[in-house]
Parts: sequence; C-alpha cells; structure tokens
Amino acid sequence: MDRLNREYDRCSEQLTDIRGSVSSPQWSPDGTHLAVIVGRRDHSFTTVLDVKDGVLQTVHYLAPSTDRNLAPRWSPNGNQIAFLRVGGAEEKQTIIPLHPTPWSLWVADAHTYEASEIWKSGESLRDSLPPFAPEQILFAANGTVVFSSEADGRNHLYSIESSGGTAKLLTPGDFDVEEAVLTADGHSVLLSSNEDDVDRRHIWKVPVSGDSAPEALAKGETIEWAPIETGDGKAVFSLGSTAITPGLVYQLSGGSRQLITKDALPKDFHLLSWLCRSK
Repeated sequence: MDRLNREYDRCSEQLTDIRGSVSSPQWSPDGTHLAVIVGRRDHSFTTVLDVKDGVLQTVHYLAPSTDRNLAPRWSPNGNQIAFLRVGGAEEKQTIIPLHPTPWSLWVADAHTYEASEIWKSGESLRDSLPPFAPEQILFAANGTVVFSSEADGRNHLYSIESSGGTAKLLTPGDFDVEEAVLTADGHSVLLSSNEDDVDRRHIWKVPVSGDSAPEALAKGETIEWAPIETGDGKAVFSLGSTAITPGLVYQLSGGSRQLITKDALPKDFHLLSWLCRSK
C-alpha cells in the first residue's frame, strides 16, 4: 500500500491553489471544464475551472455572493450549470426556537457565466433545505432540472425548466423519495421510495415531464435500492434484499425482479441464517 501511495503521489499534481476548500467536483461533458464549490467558512462559491492538458487555465465565479452554494450539475450539452443556494452561515443564533433554512435553485450560462434564480422555497420550517437535496438535483434532457422539496411534508421530486417557470410535482402521495438517478436518455428518473409500502423501499420510474405517474419496476415483500440503467437504456438493475437474504444485484422488469447472481449464495444460506438467529 505504501508503494501504491508513493506512485500516486509521484504521478498526481495539484490542480488549484484557490483560497478556501474545494469540493463537489463535476466535469463538463466535454471534459475541459470542472465545476466545483469553493468554501470560505461562512459562504461559498460555485466555480468553473478551465483545464487544458491537466493545467488550470482560468477560474470563473458564478454569481458570487455571501451565500452558500451546493451541488453543481452540468446540463447534458454542457451549456448550463444548475446549483443550490442557501443563506450564508449566521453566528450566535438561538437554539430554540428552530430556524428555517430557505433555499433556492439557480442556473448559470456556462459560456457567459451569468446566473439567475429559477425557483425559491418558502420561509417556513417545512420549506427548509431537505437532507437529500444535494443528491437529488439532476440536470435532465431538454433543459429540465429535477430537484427535491419537503414543502408538503414529504420528500418529493419536482421538475422545472432551466429558464424558470412553475415547478411540476413528479411524485405526489403520502411517501418519501430516497434516491434519484436519471435514465440513460435523461428523460426519466429512477427512484427508490416507500410508495404503497410504508415498510419497504421499491424502485419506480417517472418521466421528468410529469406527464404520467411513477411506474413500479418492482414490488412485493422485498426491498430494492440503488437503481441504475444500462447505457443503451434496455435494462434496469438495482440492489435488493429480503428479511432473510442480503443485498444482491437484480434486474428489474415488469414489476418483478430477477437475481442475476444466482450462485452468490450457498444453497443452505436460509438454513444458516435461521441457525444464526436461533443462537
């Protein structure tokens, strides 16, 4: 391991010396620009780094302010960047009562570096930035941005045009969305939620247009999570388990799942599980 670390240190070079902490790196589709968050303690910037032959050329700050930015996402064509924004850190706030964390969704032009707010939350506690928000901002096809909000008391997905407008609720109902990834073509979202099954998580698919309700890709007395679609869009896979089997890889189709690693468990696994629980 020490040898590997030495080899890594020998072939790697520092890209930036920007003041502050650099996080959330996202390469542009063409691999020539890097969007990052530059933290400065009580505020942060969404920043685009122009890179050529592994060398930093130029640094661009998108709508710099005293607020804190999160989760930059490139559009599929590389022309825009979406990111989240919350207020700058405030010191000496009282612990009680609780304070809301209002937030907003911004989109920047990746060529002019000008940015504008396209959606803003309310000011109540329920409108605060959801825990899953940084993971659930997705730049879909046709200039559509998908994001999550708990404005109705549940963590749901919404979509909005990158130019702004009215956000569409994609996942209505009395349940929470936990994971969200785009399909290969960028026109739909694969998500895990407890819709219609409060005790379990299953995989669903919903178009970012909001034209139809989520479609169940798996259901029953099982649990599924971490969905992913193949690059050609012909198959969907996820991890899955039951009360007596561990997480394994399944292919999802027609509302059911099929184990693709049939030899991963010994034939007497269920018996071994029962013996372990009985001790």
